[in-house]
Amino acid sequence: MKSQMRSLSACIILLISVSLNLYSETEYITVGITPFSGKKEDIEKSRLLVSGISAWLGKYRFIRLVDRSKLEEIANEIEFGMSGPGDESTAVRAGKIHGAQVIITGSMRDGMISARAIHIGTSKIIADHSVPYVSGSENLSGALARGIEVFLVRENLKKMRNDTRDIVLDFRIAHPKNTGSGLTEITQATKNGSLKIGETASFRARSNKSGYLTIIDIQPSGDVVILFPNDMFPSGKIDAGRWYSIPAVNDTFEIRIAEPAGRDTVMAFFALAKVDWPDRGMLEGTGFRQVKDDQKLSLTRGLKAVSKGLKSSEWESSVIELDVVK
Repeated sequence: MKSQMRSLSACIILLISVSLNLYSETEYITVGITPFSGKKEDIEKSRLLVSGISAWLGKYRFIRLVDRSKLEEIANEIEFGMSGPGDESTAVRAGKIHGAQVIITGSMRDGMISARAIHIGTSKIIADHSVPYVSGSENLSGALARGIEVFLVRENLKKMRNDTRDIVLDFRIAHPKNTGSGLTEITQATKNGSLKIGETASFRARSNKSGYLTIIDIQPSGDVVILFPNDMFPSGKIDAGRWYSIPAVNDTFEIRIAEPAGRDTVMAFFALAKVDWPDRGMLEGTGFRQVKDDQKLSLTRGLKAVSKGLKSSEWESSVIELDVVK
């Protein structure tokens, strides 16, 4: 990050392992934390901040710190660029060298601490948060952990694919065209699909067989919402060959895209028999129910357990990824 502040001279990357494949305990995602940039006299504050963040992140059950004896070796091998250890491009390069898949970098400036968690493979930001320095590292760590957690849920949900030949599930998102009349439809095959904040949208699905539909939406905010079934259509049952829309034509509500901007992942699950893809004990609220904050990682474990109880010819899935933009 470019600033008039003098960059810190020390470089330590703290490596963290986070379970990436929730179905295999041997696979992890490696996360690095770089010292936060700031004034030269803030070097000790940066070390304390990194130590505090690592301590708080270590409290989350889905995060595990690796052997701290590796830190000195990494610090001796890495030298950051002239813009300082808070520079994102330099941090990403350093993360690649040491096999990190997510890097956390940030700065201390004007009494504020700002941090970002960046997915190295795509260079996309998966968490971004700022707090006053006096608030310490707890709130900052919590926001970073939630971003990493949602990233894990999103990635694992996308792995829940079946692609059976017996069931044809057509799933799409419709929204008004920017100009003129009619609708634009986003499907699994659509590249660079997007929805604008303030637009309305409807979710449409059809299967060649009768059965039960579940639609799960991981929103840019990190909320995990069950769009279908819902309190207006609690059974979730759909008939073969018929299009179902949420909201339906005669419904008295609409779905309007709200802030924040970011990545949205919507997954549709279809099964011939009625099954609870998300366990009802994980949900809260009314209307469109949400997965409880402390149950998000358990969601994908539960989905995997349900799928294992079905034959491959008995269920199907479809995923749509899109960007919510301003």
